[in-house]
Amino acid sequence: MYYGIMLNFVSETDPVDESTKSKLRSNLLLALNDARLHLEPSELNIQALLLLALDVEEFTTPTLCWMMVTNACRMLQALGVNHRRFDSPTRDRRVMMFWHLYLVDIGLALIFGRSPAFHRGMPIEIPVPTIKRIFSSQQDTDPSDTPALFGVHYINRMFLLSLIMGDIWYYLHEDLMPDYKNIESTSESLESWYLSTMQILEAASLTEKPLLAPKDAAAIDLALRNVSFQYEYLYILLARSSPRMRVQCTESSKRMLCLLEKMGSDESQGSANSMVWHLLCAPFTPFLDLFRELISNGAGGSDDSRAALAAMEHLPVFLGKMSSRNSLAAKLKSVAEVLVQHARSVVNPQDHNTANPVIPPFLAEPVSDHWPNALSWDSFFNYNMHSPDLNYNPQTENVGAEPTDLTTWTNDFFDNAFVDWTGWKPRV
Repeated sequence: MYYGIMLNFVSETDPVDESTKSKLRSNLLLALNDARLHLEPSELNIQALLLLALDVEEFTTPTLCWMMVTNACRMLQALGVNHRRFDSPTRDRRVMMFWHLYLVDIGLALIFGRSPAFHRGMPIEIPVPTIKRIFSSQQDTDPSDTPALFGVHYINRMFLLSLIMGDIWYYLHEDLMPDYKNIESTSESLESWYLSTMQILEAASLTEKPLLAPKDAAAIDLALRNVSFQYEYLYILLARSSPRMRVQCTESSKRMLCLLEKMGSDESQGSANSMVWHLLCAPFTPFLDLFRELISNGAGGSDDSRAALAAMEHLPVFLGKMSSRNSLAAKLKSVAEVLVQHARSVVNPQDHNTANPVIPPFLAEPVSDHWPNALSWDSFFNYNMHSPDLNYNPQTENVGAEPTDLTTWTNDFFDNAFVDWTGWKPRV
């Protein structure tokens, strides 16, 4: 935990000090070699794994984050949560720990497409902590006189959201056949949660912000944006799975990407801030959805297509701001820029030479089999991308090969627009 905290401190105060950061990473790896951290269930080990997984962004990768969170969840299951043999303080502490872990666990499951560690019955068996219990827990960990009403309500609403997230995972990934009725019913529950949450948090914000320092007041604004960000992302996951919600999916995608304009590494860092993988990976769901719409529909310069393109253009800018916080953002920024440039050529064809339609070569190096037969966004993301050359002329011997045109590539996109983030190679 010490090395993780120090690595975060150095990254924030002196981000160019690579020598110190490299030594701290090496010490972290040595500490992780201690098998007791992974094999001996304890509350301290759970806290250490969570700190490394969620807060030490200079060290973790999507795979490592998911592995450590899963291990922490297994440890809590081994320790037990609300058994009758526990005294009241232990039971209360474990219940709070469970709900924090469950929120992270189900959130990563939806982002990474990996099964959650906690089974679906656990949040039903373990009651959501009350406002009073959360406030008491906050006072135990931070006995300062700083107002905490907003933070307590925020945590409570996130715990309630995790229940809806569990339903979303079940209906999208565990149901044998898509049940559009359940999907649409869950979207209504999600919308109801969002409206009531914003009403509660905005009221708490009006009460608390005048009493806070500017930095803490900015953290409240960030938390409110994060609520909208979470809502739009989850709504998109549901809407894109129901043919009857196609229009709502597109509009929600635009709104979510527009939220990125006021988010990024320069935002206040607080307990309400999203985990870095949610910030980096989640926006690609609406981004790729809008990209698919532009490419497959070929809407040209219509108002809808221009609005979609304007929303997409927020992502590369956002990832550029996030690059100082996480090096994966720089790679994702390059991918987003390539897709935005191609989308721009569809929306504004008059800006390019359209006399001889061409297929842009998106690969920096030739690929022997061209695009793979089972097309997926994972293959696209893992290629060494560069800006497309719009003056490229395909060779005649490639006419019979599988096309590299993104229009063809996205024909079945809406049914298979999933990026396997945990399959990415670890950062160097």
